[in-house]
Amino acid sequence: MNFLKKAWFTYRQLKTWLQILIALVVIGLIGSVTGQSNSATSTKVSENKTSSSRVYSSTEISSFAINPATLSVKFRVTNDGTVPVTPDCTVKAKDASGTYSGFDIFSPVDPIKPGQSLLMVGQITITKQGAEFADQLSVNCVAQTMDTSSISGKQVSITNIEDCSDYDPDANEWWWGACFKGSGLSPMTQMDCTSQALNSKGEVILTDEFRANTLNDGSIIHYGTGGFPTTTKSKVKAIKSYKISCTL
Repeated sequence: MNFLKKAWFTYRQLKTWLQILIALVVIGLIGSVTGQSNSATSTKVSENKTSSSRVYSSTEISSFAINPATLSVKFRVTNDGTVPVTPDCTVKAKDASGTYSGFDIFSPVDPIKPGQSLLMVGQITITKQGAEFADQLSVNCVAQTMDTSSISGKQVSITNIEDCSDYDPDANEWWWGACFKGSGLSPMTQMDCTSQALNSKGEVILTDEFRANTLNDGSIIHYGTGGFPTTTKSKVKAIKSYKISCTL
């Protein structure tokens, strides 16, 4: 009789309560081993979710010399991801020959929210007192994040649409456009918008496509120096409603 048969024979000779006790002990041991295996698997999966470097776009890069050795730099960084981030922005400046150069790293004080665009200003020390010659700039903004998604292309929920068309007596011009807000947007969130003015028949009589920015109260306005476009008095008077769409 081999070992397994002997063990089974001995088990059959035990009282019922001892059989139950032994069975419970065996089940507990099996569960413990399985639990350890699952725990190891979960740990391994968790370890695979590591952060990586993600580059965020920088625009409106400009500079001017404060003094012979110091260059003031300005740029705008945009978070096109889906979570707040605090990127480190490396700014380099040099002249065409590379004789005068300098660099520094700038980071925002608070995380930049998804869709938000932040204007950053800093100063760089330029070698050999050549700040006025270091006119070639580059900006590289990087953050460590597990976020790989993008809000680019997401439609904005538009609310509080009002007709803000009016007449400017100083310029003797009629300008047209709608005032409106976006729902759930952080200040300085930029987007592309299309405003269409409709007449009483629901026909489109005017169209304005523009880059837009978000204010603290959620209002969405033309970005930059541009504003409401001009038109004729008759068309302004014909406006009965608006159709607004904005995309991040």
